[in-house]
Amino acid sequence: MATVTSNTIAVLSISIIITISVTSVKGCTCQLRHPQQYYCDANFVFRGKVLGKSPFQSAESLPGQYEYQVQVQRVFKDQVQDGIHRQVKLVTPAMEALCGVPELIITKIYLITGKVLEGQMQLSVCDWVAEWESVTRPQRQGIKHMYKKYCSNCMIRVNSPSPLSHPLPQGPLGYFHGCAYTSYTHLSIGIEDCEVSYASCVQRHNSGCNWLNTTGYQECLEKRKIELQRATENQKLGLNTINQESNW
Repeated sequence: MATVTSNTIAVLSISIIITISVTSVKGCTCQLRHPQQYYCDANFVFRGKVLGKSPFQSAESLPGQYEYQVQVQRVFKDQVQDGIHRQVKLVTPAMEALCGVPELIITKIYLITGKVLEGQMQLSVCDWVAEWESVTRPQRQGIKHMYKKYCSNCMIRVNSPSPLSHPLPQGPLGYFHGCAYTSYTHLSIGIEDCEVSYASCVQRHNSGCNWLNTTGYQECLEKRKIELQRATENQKLGLNTINQESNW
């Protein structure tokens, strides 16, 4: 059996780097994003209660689409031409393979972000759609206050981590004045996504940007540091075992 070389390890690392920057949901591929990016990119953001679901039919509609009837409880962002009404209709493909959101539960309350396409308010699995109870307190503060304030001034760069090296920057660091976001959740079940759950990207006085430093965020970072060290040690142990077996 051939020895596992450093080149092989590098290939494994590159494979992880390429795949981790996107998420796949039953055939639909979405780019990894932070909640602040979902908010800033959306045409509408609101909290609403799902009242019903039915097949969507219109002269211009594509086959295999659903229409949700949603009661709007609170609007956080409104770029809809006629404004968001008290009750709205949201259109989505009927299958997740087509990037649809076919399984919202009637009577449940959700945070809903989405886009307006050809005059229709549309949902996709690549948008941020979550049960309101699962939205963390810092995320709610971001939705109500922080995210909107810094959409124009603070960009978020998504890094793709390799468990064998430091995150790789996307673009020259000298031209980037936003916040770097790296998700490590693929390395271990116990690793929490601290930036997603607890942080907003805010502007500093010197015109640069950084993650807002809160107690919850710092506590999460400390826990993540321990879990990353454990995951790294486990991976090194696994690679050493492979090398030993390949030399037999």
